[in-house]
Amino acid sequence: MKLIALFVTFCLVSICSIVFQEKDTPDDADLKFDSKMLLLEKSGNSDPDLLAKMASEADMLLSDKPDSKIGQGWKATALVLQSSKLFQKGDWQNGLKKWNGGLKILAELDNEEATAAVKLRIASIYLNSWMYEQSPERKEELRARGIVNYENLQGTEYWDALPDPVKTALKAKFDFANSKETKAPETKKKAKATSGTATSDRFDFEVREDFFEGIFNEDEEAFARAMTKCEQALAKNPNNWEALVWLGSGFVYRSGQTQEAGNEELATNELTEGLAMMHQACAMAPDDVSVLIPRAATLVQIGRTVPLSKSERLAILNLAVYDYEKTYELQQAYFDSLSSHAKGELLFGLGDGWHQLNNKTKSKGYFEQVVSLSPESEQAKLAKMFLTGKIDKSVLANRNCAGCH
Repeated sequence: MKLIALFVTFCLVSICSIVFQEKDTPDDADLKFDSKMLLLEKSGNSDPDLLAKMASEADMLLSDKPDSKIGQGWKATALVLQSSKLFQKGDWQNGLKKWNGGLKILAELDNEEATAAVKLRIASIYLNSWMYEQSPERKEELRARGIVNYENLQGTEYWDALPDPVKTALKAKFDFANSKETKAPETKKKAKATSGTATSDRFDFEVREDFFEGIFNEDEEAFARAMTKCEQALAKNPNNWEALVWLGSGFVYRSGQTQEAGNEELATNELTEGLAMMHQACAMAPDDVSVLIPRAATLVQIGRTVPLSKSERLAILNLAVYDYEKTYELQQAYFDSLSSHAKGELLFGLGDGWHQLNNKTKSKGYFEQVVSLSPESEQAKLAKMFLTGKIDKSVLANRNCAGCH
């Protein structure tokens, strides 16, 4: 069974031109264009060449008819679909440009006068993409827009004419976006996840020893056991974001093993899928340090050990530092009550991430805090390596905590 991918398929529409009636009827040029684009999308919206053609076709129409709403809707669709492929490749810089460009077009199209055809396209993209936003405010905005556009379609001739599979698939996205599970966790529950105390419901306590044994002591049985625990937890509750982020981290580790075995294609797929799982978990639980920390720790190690392009490495490390800084912000109210080890790991992770991003001022500040906190600790000894410039990369590559706490 295929696990979680970074993005689910956007734009579930697959209808023929007969559904455009009365007030929703575009002119002949728009109608022919829309039919052509539907065929392109049906041919496979994961093909980069087809996505490029989709964007090109939209640009050509808009050059002749700048006010074509259907043309603008398809341009936004092409940009968002292209962004998902770039994200999967690790090109977050260019992916975000297209992502934001597509969503900007949709925001401009989203108004009371939009035709049902355009509203359906807006609803489809928003209901598929809202969960991937990092900002809670932005996430809520996209979720709400998707819900409103979906509800405004109900009862229209356009909606009634849609094939049942299309309506069923979009309704499932609507039901999820409108469900209780999508709301922020209660304060009491969040406090358990972020307090730094040994509570019985912390998922990391169930898997991390097996993961560490598997990864750092090359215990294949322990690693398999940890992965199985994650899969079982997700089978019981697909919204267990802690299980998802740990499973994603496991996929990333396994990709390295696969690459060493000589299977480059499979290794790339495993790395992509692992990153996708971690990114989805953090998008769905942006204020849960038990989700943020595993991704940050994994990404810092990727930045140090995995061959990446400059832009890919920069994107990975920026995310890692974001997670660490967000965690530091969330823990300020109780940071002093954490153990010295937990505080040292977070501060060291921040110093490590900023050091890899070549921000020596920030990294120096965090490393100095680590040394001041507990001068004889393991973290302090490692921090001193950075502060003196005498860095042993082999020691860093084999750490079994790596900013996790």
